[in-house]
Amino acid sequence: MSSANNLLDVSSSYMSFDDYPFRVYSACKQDDDVALVIVHGMMEHGKRYFEFAKFLQDNNVSTYILDLPGHGETGDFNKDFGHMDDEGWSHAVGCVDELVRSISNSKKNIFIYGHSMGSFLAMKVGLTNSLIKGIVLSGMTYPPIVSLRVGRVLTDICKLVNPKLSGWVFHKLTFLLCENSFKKDTSKFAWLSSDKAKVEEYSSDKYCGKLCTVGFYNQLFKGVHSVIDFVPCRKVNTYILSSLDDPMGGYGRGPKMWAKCIAKKWGSKLNFVEYRGRHELINEIDRKNVYNDILNWIKRSRRT
Repeated sequence: MSSANNLLDVSSSYMSFDDYPFRVYSACKQDDDVALVIVHGMMEHGKRYFEFAKFLQDNNVSTYILDLPGHGETGDFNKDFGHMDDEGWSHAVGCVDELVRSISNSKKNIFIYGHSMGSFLAMKVGLTNSLIKGIVLSGMTYPPIVSLRVGRVLTDICKLVNPKLSGWVFHKLTFLLCENSFKKDTSKFAWLSSDKAKVEEYSSDKYCGKLCTVGFYNQLFKGVHSVIDFVPCRKVNTYILSSLDDPMGGYGRGPKMWAKCIAKKWGSKLNFVEYRGRHELINEIDRKNVYNDILNWIKRSRRT
C-alpha cells in the first residue's frame, strides 16, 4: 500500500484483551503531548490510516491504531477474519479500551477517532473511559431501531444453523443503496471516496470489502443498538464530521441525528462540521483540509 510507505517511525506489535491478541500500530514520539487512538470501520484495517497518521506525526501528535477483531492482521492471526463470536463486540470494545489504557502512563492528552462502525466503538469507549479527553467521529449513520431489532432476530435464527454462514443477505441489505449510488463510476466502492486512486487501493486490498458472517452481523446489530441506547456517565468534547455525499450516512441526515442525540443525552460540548465528500472524508481529494480541521480541533480541545 503506497500510503503505508510514507509513514516514518511506525512500529507494530500484538496486545491482548481477555486472551484475545490484536495488532497495534504505533507512531509516537516521547515528547508529543497528544495521542490519537484511531478505530477503523467495518471490513477495512488500520494500515489504511497511515497517511493520516503521517500528517499527525509531522504535527507532533502520536497515533495508535489497531486492527479490530475479525479484521486485518488481527483476523488473520486469530483465524476469524470477517467473523465475530458471541463476545465479539465486547472484545472489540475491550481491545480499544485496553489500547487507551496502555498509553495512559505516557502523560499524553488522549483523544479517540472512530470511523463508521468504529465511531460506535469510539463513542462507547470515549464515554466510559475517563482517560479520553475528546472524541472525533466520522462516517456516522443512525440506523432505525426497528431495522436493528429485525436484524438481531434474523441473525439469531441463522446462527442456530451456523454462526459462520455467509452474511451476504445482510451485506446486500446494508450496502445495496451505497453500491448503486454512483453508477457513473466503474467501481462498486465509489461511494467511499471521489478519489479514484483511494477507491482502487481499497478494491485491491485483500483485507477490504469482503463478506462477513452472520455471526459478525449479529454482533454488529447488537453493538450498534447498545450504543444508541447507552446513557453516558460523563461529558466529553466531541467533534462530528458530516459527509454530505455519503449514502451510508443518509447524505448528512445520520450525523445530524447523532448531533441531536449527543446534545440531548450527553450534554457535552459539540462541534459539528459538514463537508462535501463521500463516506471516507480522510481519503477524499481534499483530505488535507479535513486533516487540518481535526488537528486544530484537537489542539483547541487539549487546552480545555
